[in-house]
Amino acid sequence: MTDLQITTKKLQADMVLIKLKGAVMNVDNYCELHKTIKTFLDYGVYKLIVDLSELGYMTSIGASIFISAGLVAQEHQGALVLVNPQPKVKTILDLIGITEVCRLANHISAAFGVLGVPSEQIGKLEQKARDH
Repeated sequence: MTDLQITTKKLQADMVLIKLKGAVMNVDNYCELHKTIKTFLDYGVYKLIVDLSELGYMTSIGASIFISAGLVAQEHQGALVLVNPQPKVKTILDLIGITEVCRLANHISAAFGVLGVPSEQIGKLEQKARDH
């Protein structure tokens, strides 16, 4: 079984950083990721930043989690931003048409801009994210 490590950091009352490491390749990984994201949505956190920089692989089924979560976030004036996907993961995301629902960013500070964070607050949030 391929391990998936998920770490989370609430950056604001309505914003969370979710960092994925490893791979989403099986039902266990999928369920773990789905539960993590759904928990935040259930608690009204609709600005989601998902750091994919250390995620080596993801199936299209795993990536579909982002589409459903992105739609829910949009319904509540939020967004799901995927940060720095590795080439194999980016290929899967492109195949499923992820950019129709989610935004992509090259780094976390760009994700803050996508989420409409005022420029004077970005530095503070970057520091909080680095302390992750």
